[in-house]
Amino acid sequence: MCTLCRELPNLTMVGYWWHNFFPGTMRAVMEERLDMLPTNRQVGFFSDGYCVEWAYAKAEMVRNQFAQVLARKIAQGQYSFDEALDIAGDILYDTARDALGMEPAEGPEPAEGRGRL
Repeated sequence: MCTLCRELPNLTMVGYWWHNFFPGTMRAVMEERLDMLPTNRQVGFFSDGYCVEWAYAKAEMVRNQFAQVLARKIAQGQYSFDEALDIAGDILYDTARDALGMEPAEGPEPAEGRGRL
């Protein structure tokens, strides 16, 4: 799937659905995608959940697991702290916004990196 996404301009990899309910599986998929795809081809989370409680809980779980993956990549020297923050902002915010053609809400811009998460 990563190869298809990398080669097809209209394909973007999205989130972690039912087959990735387990945190270890989520982390493995996230690490693989970080190594194989640019951030503008990854969307951190998408849910077709029918209740906000489930979608919110899953989004929190995804963010937590993603933070662990990025922390490990920082510890390995693959990313600096600031690079990891930019990657998180891209995957969890910018890619989805850009893919859907959304414009930021009126008002002050969020701080680069930290403010978007």
